[in-house]
Amino acid sequence: MPPEMPAPNPYAPSESAVIGNTAAYAYGHGQVPAEAVEALRQTRPWVLLLAILGSIATGLMVLGGVSIAIFSASSAGGATMIGMAIGYLIVALLYIYPILKLFRYSGAISRLVRSGSSADLVDALRHQKSFWRFIGIITCVLVVLYLLIIVFAAGSVILRR
Repeated sequence: MPPEMPAPNPYAPSESAVIGNTAAYAYGHGQVPAEAVEALRQTRPWVLLLAILGSIATGLMVLGGVSIAIFSASSAGGATMIGMAIGYLIVALLYIYPILKLFRYSGAISRLVRSGSSADLVDALRHQKSFWRFIGIITCVLVVLYLLIIVFAAGSVILRR
């Protein structure tokens, strides 16, 4: 009888998992190339920076909106200023979701770098997908809104003549 072969280590990179000279992580049900992990690791500081700056900007928008609302209560053009304050607060609310997705994406990258797990890669990519889907939808809505404003402005100019 031939000697029994030892069971393969599921956590060690297999020969097929070597890409170029770079070994791949072989955790979970899939293999994450080390080059992919490294690219995401290098992306993480920028993702985190944008999430932090977005949080600061959102906080300033809320502060500005509340300040405008408070000061507009005592001014003559209060209705216009209240509308502006509401606009600031709406934009601040719209910023919260993508900022959370950036923080979660950054956290998933950190977990991926530690574990090399394909599940952590999938989690990171899901947060990134959600971020870009939200940004795409908001962009489409803004393009339509801008077009409506342009049509409305052009129509009002034509009607004045």
